[in-house]
Amino acid sequence: MRSRGLMDIIKRFLDYLLIAVLAGFVLLLVAYALPNEPIRSNIAASMSMFDSDLIYPQWANGLTATSIDLWADAIVLQEACAEGGGSIIQKALLNPKFNNPGSGLLPPQILSLYTMGSLDLSNCIYNYPRYWHGYLIIVRPLLEIMTVGHIRVLNVTCQLVLFMYVCKLIDQKLGLIYIPPFFISWVVVNLFSAGLCFEYTFITYIALIAMSYLLRNMEVLLENPSKQAGIYDLLFLVGIATGYFDFLTYPLVGLGIPLCYWLIIRKPGLITGVKEIILISVSWVLGYGLMWSSKWVLASVLTDANVLGDGLAQVLYRTSGPDTQSFSAGQVIMKNLQLVGYKAFLIILIVIVLYYIKCLVKDGYRLKWCNNNLLFFVVAVMPFVWMAVVKNHCYVHSYMTHKILAVFFCACLCIVPSSMRKKEIDL
Repeated sequence: MRSRGLMDIIKRFLDYLLIAVLAGFVLLLVAYALPNEPIRSNIAASMSMFDSDLIYPQWANGLTATSIDLWADAIVLQEACAEGGGSIIQKALLNPKFNNPGSGLLPPQILSLYTMGSLDLSNCIYNYPRYWHGYLIIVRPLLEIMTVGHIRVLNVTCQLVLFMYVCKLIDQKLGLIYIPPFFISWVVVNLFSAGLCFEYTFITYIALIAMSYLLRNMEVLLENPSKQAGIYDLLFLVGIATGYFDFLTYPLVGLGIPLCYWLIIRKPGLITGVKEIILISVSWVLGYGLMWSSKWVLASVLTDANVLGDGLAQVLYRTSGPDTQSFSAGQVIMKNLQLVGYKAFLIILIVIVLYYIKCLVKDGYRLKWCNNNLLFFVVAVMPFVWMAVVKNHCYVHSYMTHKILAVFFCACLCIVPSSMRKKEIDL
Protein backbone atom coordinates (compact mmCIF):
# COMPACT_ATOMS: atom_id res chain seq x y z
CA MET A 1 0.00 0.00 0.00
CA ARG A 2 2.83 2.33 0.87
CA SER A 3 4.53 1.50 -2.44
CA ARG A 4 1.30 2.21 -4.33
CA GLY A 5 0.98 5.56 -2.55
CA LEU A 6 4.52 6.48 -3.59
CA MET A 7 3.77 5.59 -7.21
CA ASP A 8 0.66 7.78 -7.09
CA ILE A 9 2.75 10.71 -5.87
CA ILE A 10 5.39 10.15 -8.56
CA LYS A 11 2.71 10.02 -11.26
CA ARG A 12 1.14 13.25 -9.99
CA PHE A 13 4.54 14.93 -9.89
CA LEU A 14 5.31 13.93 -13.46
CA ASP A 15 1.89 15.22 -14.56
CA TYR A 16 2.55 18.54 -12.83
CA LEU A 17 5.98 18.80 -14.45
CA LEU A 18 4.73 18.04 -17.94
CA ILE A 19 1.90 20.56 -17.67
CA ALA A 20 4.24 23.20 -16.23
CA VAL A 21 6.85 22.75 -18.99
CA LEU A 22 4.25 22.95 -21.76
CA ALA A 23 2.39 25.88 -20.17
CA GLY A 24 5.63 27.71 -19.40
CA PHE A 25 6.86 27.33 -22.97
CA VAL A 26 3.55 28.42 -24.51
CA LEU A 27 3.34 31.46 -22.24
CA LEU A 28 6.84 32.50 -23.30
CA LEU A 29 5.80 32.12 -26.94
CA VAL A 30 2.84 34.43 -26.31
CA ALA A 31 5.06 36.95 -24.50
CA TYR A 32 7.61 37.04 -27.33
CA ALA A 33 4.82 37.36 -29.92
CA LEU A 34 3.88 40.78 -28.52
CA PRO A 35 5.05 43.81 -30.54
CA ASN A 36 8.46 45.00 -29.45
CA GLU A 37 8.29 48.73 -30.22
CA PRO A 38 5.97 49.73 -27.32
CA ILE A 39 8.22 47.77 -24.95
CA ARG A 40 11.33 49.52 -26.22
CA SER A 41 9.59 52.89 -26.00
CA ASN A 42 8.47 52.36 -22.40
CA ILE A 43 11.94 51.17 -21.37
CA ALA A 44 13.47 54.23 -23.03
CA ALA A 45 11.12 56.43 -20.98
CA SER A 46 12.37 54.68 -17.83
CA MET A 47 16.08 55.24 -18.31
CA SER A 48 16.33 57.95 -15.64
CA MET A 49 16.59 55.17 -13.05
CA PHE A 50 19.97 54.26 -14.56
CA ASP A 51 21.40 57.80 -14.52
CA SER A 52 23.39 57.07 -11.37
CA ASP A 53 26.80 55.41 -11.61
CA LEU A 54 25.70 53.01 -8.87
CA ILE A 55 24.86 49.51 -10.10
CA TYR A 56 23.57 48.43 -6.68
CA PRO A 57 21.92 51.56 -5.22
CA GLN A 58 20.69 51.41 -1.63
CA TRP A 59 17.47 53.08 -0.56
CA ALA A 60 19.03 53.30 2.92
CA ASN A 61 22.55 54.54 2.23
CA GLY A 62 25.26 52.41 3.76
CA LEU A 63 23.12 49.27 4.17
CA THR A 64 23.80 46.58 1.58
CA ALA A 65 20.65 44.79 2.79
CA THR A 66 18.60 47.58 1.19
CA SER A 67 20.27 47.40 -2.21
CA ILE A 68 18.57 47.08 -5.58
CA ASP A 69 20.29 45.11 -8.34
CA LEU A 70 20.19 47.39 -11.38
CA TRP A 71 22.74 45.20 -13.15
CA ALA A 72 20.37 42.22 -13.20
CA ASP A 73 17.33 44.43 -13.83
CA ALA A 74 19.07 45.85 -16.89
CA ILE A 75 19.55 42.30 -18.15
CA VAL A 76 15.85 41.57 -17.55
CA LEU A 77 14.93 44.67 -19.56
CA GLN A 78 17.44 43.77 -22.27
CA GLU A 79 15.73 40.40 -22.61
CA ALA A 80 12.37 42.16 -22.70
CA CYS A 81 13.31 44.40 -25.63
CA ALA A 82 16.13 42.63 -27.52
CA GLU A 83 15.08 41.91 -31.07
CA GLY A 84 17.24 38.84 -31.54
CA GLY A 85 17.31 36.70 -34.65
CA GLY A 86 15.29 33.61 -35.40
CA SER A 87 11.72 32.58 -34.79
CA ILE A 88 9.55 33.16 -31.74
CA ILE A 89 10.28 29.56 -30.74
CA GLN A 90 14.01 30.25 -30.77
CA LYS A 91 13.53 33.44 -28.77
CA ALA A 92 11.46 31.64 -26.14
CA LEU A 93 14.10 28.93 -25.79
CA LEU A 94 17.29 30.98 -26.13
CA ASN A 95 16.20 34.30 -24.54
CA PRO A 96 18.39 36.79 -26.44
CA LYS A 97 19.92 39.81 -24.74
CA PHE A 98 22.76 42.17 -25.66
CA ASN A 99 26.41 41.34 -25.17
CA ASN A 100 28.99 43.92 -24.14
CA PRO A 101 30.25 45.21 -27.48
CA GLY A 102 33.82 45.48 -26.20
CA SER A 103 33.56 49.09 -25.13
CA GLY A 104 33.57 48.35 -21.39
CA LEU A 105 29.95 49.46 -21.05
CA LEU A 106 27.89 47.97 -18.20
CA PRO A 107 24.44 46.36 -18.82
CA PRO A 108 22.46 49.47 -17.75
CA GLN A 109 24.56 51.68 -20.04
CA ILE A 110 24.14 49.28 -22.98
CA LEU A 111 20.39 49.20 -22.37
CA SER A 112 20.17 52.99 -22.23
CA LEU A 113 22.13 53.51 -25.44
CA TYR A 114 20.13 50.86 -27.28
CA THR A 115 16.67 52.09 -26.26
CA MET A 116 17.64 55.68 -27.05
CA GLY A 117 18.75 54.60 -30.53
CA SER A 118 22.35 55.66 -29.90
CA LEU A 119 23.89 52.23 -30.32
CA ASP A 120 23.39 49.55 -32.95
CA LEU A 121 23.52 46.18 -31.21
CA SER A 122 22.06 44.09 -33.99
CA ASN A 123 25.33 42.16 -34.21
CA CYS A 124 25.82 41.91 -30.46
CA ILE A 125 23.07 39.48 -29.52
CA TYR A 126 23.95 36.99 -26.80
CA ASN A 127 21.66 34.10 -25.88
CA TYR A 128 20.97 33.44 -22.20
CA PRO A 129 19.10 30.12 -22.23
CA ARG A 130 20.13 28.38 -19.00
CA TYR A 131 17.22 29.96 -17.10
CA TRP A 132 13.56 29.83 -18.05
CA HIS A 133 13.30 33.60 -17.54
CA GLY A 134 9.63 33.06 -16.76
CA TYR A 135 9.35 36.60 -15.45
CA LEU A 136 9.13 37.70 -19.09
CA ILE A 137 5.54 36.44 -19.30
CA ILE A 138 4.70 39.19 -16.80
CA VAL A 139 7.28 41.86 -17.61
CA ARG A 140 6.80 42.02 -21.39
CA PRO A 141 2.98 42.44 -21.30
CA LEU A 142 3.26 45.12 -18.60
CA LEU A 143 5.92 46.99 -20.58
CA GLU A 144 3.51 47.09 -23.51
CA ILE A 145 1.33 49.55 -21.60
CA MET A 146 3.47 51.21 -18.90
CA THR A 147 6.96 52.30 -17.92
CA VAL A 148 9.16 50.62 -15.31
CA GLY A 149 8.21 53.28 -12.76
CA HIS A 150 4.53 52.41 -13.03
CA ILE A 151 5.35 48.71 -12.75
CA ARG A 152 7.32 49.42 -9.58
CA VAL A 153 4.37 51.22 -7.98
CA LEU A 154 2.02 48.40 -8.95
CA ASN A 155 4.49 45.79 -7.72
CA VAL A 156 5.10 47.38 -4.31
CA THR A 157 1.35 47.77 -3.81
CA CYS A 158 0.54 44.16 -4.76
CA GLN A 159 3.27 42.74 -2.55
CA LEU A 160 2.22 44.87 0.40
CA VAL A 161 -1.43 43.80 0.01
CA LEU A 162 -0.43 40.14 -0.26
CA PHE A 163 1.84 40.43 2.78
CA MET A 164 -0.96 41.97 4.86
CA TYR A 165 -3.35 39.28 3.65
CA VAL A 166 -1.01 36.53 4.84
CA CYS A 167 -0.64 38.28 8.21
CA LYS A 168 -4.44 38.36 8.48
CA LEU A 169 -4.63 34.63 7.69
CA ILE A 170 -2.00 33.85 10.32
CA ASP A 171 -4.00 35.79 12.91
CA GLN A 172 -7.27 34.07 11.94
CA LYS A 173 -5.92 30.52 11.65
CA LEU A 174 -3.15 30.41 14.25
CA GLY A 175 -3.27 33.51 16.40
CA LEU A 176 -1.59 36.91 16.64
CA ILE A 177 1.49 35.54 18.42
CA TYR A 178 2.49 33.65 15.25
CA ILE A 179 2.81 36.79 13.11
CA PRO A 180 6.25 38.01 14.36
CA PRO A 181 8.26 35.09 12.87
CA PHE A 182 6.66 35.77 9.49
CA PHE A 183 7.18 39.51 9.89
CA ILE A 184 10.89 39.22 10.74
CA SER A 185 11.48 36.98 7.74
CA TRP A 186 10.24 39.72 5.43
CA VAL A 187 12.38 42.30 7.18
CA VAL A 188 15.35 40.15 6.14
CA VAL A 189 14.01 39.69 2.61
CA ASN A 190 13.28 43.43 2.55
CA LEU A 191 9.91 43.69 0.89
CA PHE A 192 10.56 47.25 -0.27
CA SER A 193 13.72 46.29 -2.19
CA ALA A 194 11.86 43.31 -3.66
CA GLY A 195 9.09 45.59 -4.90
CA LEU A 196 11.57 47.86 -6.68
CA CYS A 197 13.67 45.13 -8.27
CA PHE A 198 12.55 42.72 -11.00
CA GLU A 199 15.22 40.21 -10.02
CA TYR A 200 14.11 40.01 -6.38
CA THR A 201 10.38 40.25 -6.80
CA PHE A 202 9.24 36.89 -8.10
CA ILE A 203 10.48 34.69 -5.27
CA THR A 204 8.55 36.94 -2.86
CA TYR A 205 5.33 36.34 -4.79
CA ILE A 206 5.98 32.59 -4.85
CA ALA A 207 6.57 32.46 -1.09
CA LEU A 208 3.63 34.72 -0.21
CA ILE A 209 1.20 32.86 -2.47
CA ALA A 210 2.42 29.53 -1.06
CA MET A 211 1.84 30.83 2.47
CA SER A 212 -1.67 32.05 1.63
CA TYR A 213 -2.57 28.69 0.08
CA LEU A 214 -1.10 26.78 3.02
CA LEU A 215 -3.10 28.77 5.57
CA ARG A 216 -6.36 28.86 3.63
CA ASN A 217 -6.29 25.10 3.03
CA MET A 218 -4.61 23.92 6.21
CA GLU A 219 -7.55 21.71 7.22
CA VAL A 220 -7.47 19.88 3.88
CA LEU A 221 -3.69 19.55 3.98
CA LEU A 222 -3.88 18.12 7.48
CA GLU A 223 -6.22 15.31 6.44
CA ASN A 224 -3.49 13.41 4.67
CA PRO A 225 -0.22 14.97 3.45
CA SER A 226 0.05 12.36 0.67
CA LYS A 227 -3.29 13.20 -0.94
CA GLN A 228 -3.40 15.15 -4.17
CA ALA A 229 -3.98 18.35 -2.23
CA GLY A 230 -1.22 17.38 0.18
CA ILE A 231 1.78 19.30 1.41
CA TYR A 232 4.22 17.40 -0.82
CA ASP A 233 2.27 18.43 -3.92
CA LEU A 234 2.20 22.04 -2.76
CA LEU A 235 5.96 22.27 -2.23
CA PHE A 236 6.68 20.40 -5.45
CA LEU A 237 4.63 23.05 -7.29
CA VAL A 238 6.41 25.81 -5.36
CA GLY A 239 9.70 24.30 -6.55
CA ILE A 240 8.42 24.27 -10.14
CA ALA A 241 7.38 27.93 -9.91
CA THR A 242 10.78 28.80 -8.44
CA GLY A 243 12.61 27.03 -11.25
CA TYR A 244 10.50 28.88 -13.82
CA PHE A 245 10.45 32.42 -12.45
CA ASP A 246 13.50 32.84 -10.22
CA PHE A 247 16.83 34.21 -11.45
CA LEU A 248 18.81 32.26 -8.80
CA THR A 249 18.33 34.88 -6.11
CA TYR A 250 17.21 33.50 -2.71
CA PRO A 251 15.05 30.51 -3.73
CA LEU A 252 15.21 28.77 -0.34
CA VAL A 253 12.74 31.31 1.08
CA GLY A 254 9.97 29.66 -0.95
CA LEU A 255 10.62 26.39 0.88
CA GLY A 256 11.73 27.42 4.36
CA ILE A 257 9.03 29.85 5.45
CA PRO A 258 6.03 27.69 4.42
CA LEU A 259 7.81 24.73 6.03
CA CYS A 260 8.07 26.60 9.35
CA TYR A 261 4.34 27.26 9.36
CA TRP A 262 3.54 23.72 8.29
CA LEU A 263 5.33 22.52 11.44
CA ILE A 264 3.19 24.93 13.47
CA ILE A 265 0.01 23.66 11.82
CA ARG A 266 0.92 19.98 11.81
CA LYS A 267 2.60 19.73 15.24
CA PRO A 268 4.29 16.42 14.37
CA GLY A 269 6.35 14.38 16.79
CA LEU A 270 10.12 14.67 16.61
CA ILE A 271 10.84 11.59 14.46
CA THR A 272 7.76 12.06 12.26
CA GLY A 273 8.62 15.74 11.88
CA VAL A 274 12.18 15.05 10.74
CA LYS A 275 10.86 12.62 8.13
CA GLU A 276 8.33 15.19 6.90
CA ILE A 277 10.96 17.93 6.69
CA ILE A 278 13.13 15.65 4.57
CA LEU A 279 10.27 14.54 2.29
CA ILE A 280 8.90 18.06 1.87
CA SER A 281 12.39 19.40 1.10
CA VAL A 282 13.00 16.61 -1.41
CA SER A 283 9.65 17.44 -3.07
CA TRP A 284 10.69 21.09 -3.41
CA VAL A 285 14.18 20.21 -4.69
CA LEU A 286 12.70 17.84 -7.27
CA GLY A 287 10.23 20.48 -8.51
CA TYR A 288 12.95 23.13 -8.63
CA GLY A 289 15.63 20.97 -10.23
CA LEU A 290 13.43 19.15 -12.73
CA MET A 291 11.71 22.32 -13.92
CA TRP A 292 14.98 24.20 -14.30
CA SER A 293 16.80 21.39 -16.09
CA SER A 294 13.81 20.76 -18.38
CA LYS A 295 14.64 24.10 -20.02
CA TRP A 296 18.14 22.85 -20.78
CA VAL A 297 16.79 19.68 -22.36
CA LEU A 298 14.00 21.42 -24.30
CA ALA A 299 16.30 24.13 -25.68
CA SER A 300 19.03 21.60 -26.57
CA VAL A 301 16.54 19.40 -28.45
CA LEU A 302 14.73 22.18 -30.35
CA THR A 303 17.72 24.42 -31.14
CA ASP A 304 21.36 23.97 -32.11
CA ALA A 305 22.61 25.30 -28.76
CA ASN A 306 24.15 22.98 -26.15
CA VAL A 307 22.10 24.43 -23.30
CA LEU A 308 22.26 21.20 -21.30
CA GLY A 309 26.05 21.30 -21.27
CA ASP A 310 26.08 24.99 -20.33
CA GLY A 311 23.62 24.45 -17.49
CA LEU A 312 25.55 21.54 -16.02
CA ALA A 313 28.82 23.49 -16.29
CA GLN A 314 27.32 26.40 -14.36
CA VAL A 315 26.04 24.10 -11.60
CA LEU A 316 29.53 22.60 -11.22
CA TYR A 317 31.12 26.06 -11.24
CA ARG A 318 28.81 27.43 -8.55
CA THR A 319 29.28 24.41 -6.28
CA SER A 320 32.82 23.14 -6.83
CA GLY A 321 34.53 25.42 -9.34
CA PRO A 322 38.10 26.67 -8.83
CA ASP A 323 36.91 29.95 -7.29
CA THR A 324 35.29 28.08 -4.39
CA GLN A 325 38.71 26.94 -3.18
CA SER A 326 39.68 30.48 -2.21
CA PHE A 327 37.20 30.70 0.65
CA SER A 328 35.64 28.33 3.18
CA ALA A 329 32.00 27.66 3.97
CA GLY A 330 32.52 29.53 7.24
CA GLN A 331 33.68 32.63 5.39
CA VAL A 332 30.66 32.48 3.09
CA ILE A 333 28.28 32.18 6.06
CA MET A 334 29.93 35.03 7.97
CA LYS A 335 29.84 37.33 4.94
CA ASN A 336 26.09 36.74 4.59
CA LEU A 337 25.39 37.03 8.33
CA GLN A 338 27.15 40.39 8.50
CA LEU A 339 24.62 41.88 6.10
CA VAL A 340 21.73 41.35 8.54
CA GLY A 341 23.62 42.55 11.58
CA TYR A 342 22.70 46.22 11.22
CA LYS A 343 21.28 48.30 14.07
CA ALA A 344 17.75 48.77 12.76
CA PHE A 345 17.29 45.02 12.33
CA LEU A 346 18.54 44.34 15.84
CA ILE A 347 16.12 46.95 17.22
CA ILE A 348 13.22 45.24 15.41
CA LEU A 349 14.28 41.92 16.97
CA ILE A 350 14.37 43.52 20.41
CA VAL A 351 10.86 44.94 19.92
CA ILE A 352 9.58 41.47 19.00
CA VAL A 353 11.21 40.00 22.12
CA LEU A 354 9.56 42.71 24.22
CA TYR A 355 6.21 41.86 22.63
CA TYR A 356 6.57 38.23 23.66
CA ILE A 357 7.61 39.27 27.18
CA LYS A 358 4.47 41.38 27.35
CA CYS A 359 2.40 38.34 26.28
CA LEU A 360 3.94 36.31 29.11
CA VAL A 361 3.58 38.99 31.75
CA LYS A 362 0.22 40.58 30.92
CA ASP A 363 -1.69 38.34 28.51
CA GLY A 364 -1.81 35.12 30.50
CA TYR A 365 0.74 33.07 28.60
CA ARG A 366 3.47 30.82 29.96
CA LEU A 367 6.32 28.97 28.32
CA LYS A 368 6.28 25.19 28.06
CA TRP A 369 9.03 23.47 26.08
CA CYS A 370 8.07 20.68 23.67
CA ASN A 371 10.58 18.34 22.10
CA ASN A 372 9.11 18.89 18.64
CA ASN A 373 10.38 22.48 18.87
CA LEU A 374 13.72 20.93 17.92
CA LEU A 375 12.28 20.60 14.41
CA PHE A 376 12.59 24.35 13.96
CA PHE A 377 16.34 24.04 14.50
CA VAL A 378 16.44 21.56 11.61
CA VAL A 379 14.81 24.15 9.34
CA ALA A 380 17.03 26.92 10.75
CA VAL A 381 20.13 25.05 9.57
CA MET A 382 18.95 24.91 5.94
CA PRO A 383 20.34 28.32 4.85
CA PHE A 384 23.81 27.40 6.11
CA VAL A 385 23.72 24.07 4.29
CA TRP A 386 22.71 25.93 1.13
CA MET A 387 25.59 28.39 1.55
CA ALA A 388 28.07 25.56 2.14
CA VAL A 389 26.95 23.79 -1.04
CA VAL A 390 26.55 26.82 -3.32
CA LYS A 391 29.62 28.62 -1.99
CA ASN A 392 30.59 30.51 -5.10
CA HIS A 393 27.17 32.02 -5.70
CA CYS A 394 26.55 32.87 -2.04
CA TYR A 395 29.95 34.56 -1.68
CA VAL A 396 29.96 36.57 -4.89
CA HIS A 397 26.26 37.52 -4.62
CA SER A 398 25.98 37.85 -0.84
CA TYR A 399 24.21 41.20 -1.35
CA MET A 400 21.12 39.16 -2.26
CA THR A 401 21.80 35.59 -1.04
CA HIS A 402 21.83 36.79 2.58
CA LYS A 403 18.05 36.99 2.21
CA ILE A 404 17.80 33.20 2.65
CA LEU A 405 18.66 33.89 6.30
CA ALA A 406 14.99 34.87 6.55
CA VAL A 407 14.42 31.12 6.97
CA PHE A 408 16.87 30.99 9.88
CA PHE A 409 15.27 33.87 11.78
CA CYS A 410 11.74 32.69 11.03
CA ALA A 411 12.48 29.17 12.26
CA CYS A 412 14.26 30.30 15.41
CA LEU A 413 11.54 32.77 16.32
CA CYS A 414 8.80 30.18 15.70
CA ILE A 415 10.06 28.33 18.77
CA VAL A 416 8.74 31.08 21.06
CA PRO A 417 5.02 31.10 20.12
CA SER A 418 5.11 27.32 19.69
CA SER A 419 6.20 27.08 23.34
CA MET A 420 3.58 29.53 24.65
CA ARG A 421 0.43 28.28 26.36
CA LYS A 422 -2.43 30.03 28.08
CA LYS A 423 -1.95 29.57 31.81
CA GLU A 424 -5.35 27.96 32.29
CA ILE A 425 -4.55 25.36 29.60
CA ASP A 426 -2.18 22.56 30.56
CA LEU A 427 -1.22 20.58 27.45
